[in-house]
Amino acid sequence: MPAHIGDPAGQAEWIYRANIGLIERADAVLANLDFFRGPEPDSGTCFEVGYAVAKGKPVFGYIPEHGSFAQRIRERHPQAIGADGVLDVHGWSIEEFGLPLNLMLSVPAPLVVGDARAALVQLVRWRADGSDR
Repeated sequence: MPAHIGDPAGQAEWIYRANIGLIERADAVLANLDFFRGPEPDSGTCFEVGYAVAKGKPVFGYIPEHGSFAQRIRERHPQAIGADGVLDVHGWSIEEFGLPLNLMLSVPAPLVVGDARAALVQLVRWRADGSDR
């Protein structure tokens, strides 16, 4: 029986190493960057995107709708917006660069509106064009 079975910390480490290994072997990464448990993408997926970008791998993210980050939060998570509509409920400014996600995800990873299939189509098109970011 593998050592990590029944050991949550060992299982977490095994999953981490397996995911890193998959990114290392990947030619590119498609990432579901839809909101997850609130008005931000999954933190693990964000780490994986950053790791892939640091390794020089092309990354294409996908989200379900158009709109800036602030617009998307206002529409899907209005409870996270303060009474003034400009700050969040904790008093922090809501990032508004006209990008669909935080700039650290939107700038290095082209974001496709749609699903994984739409992102894959965009990746194939990018490869066929010989594009370089």
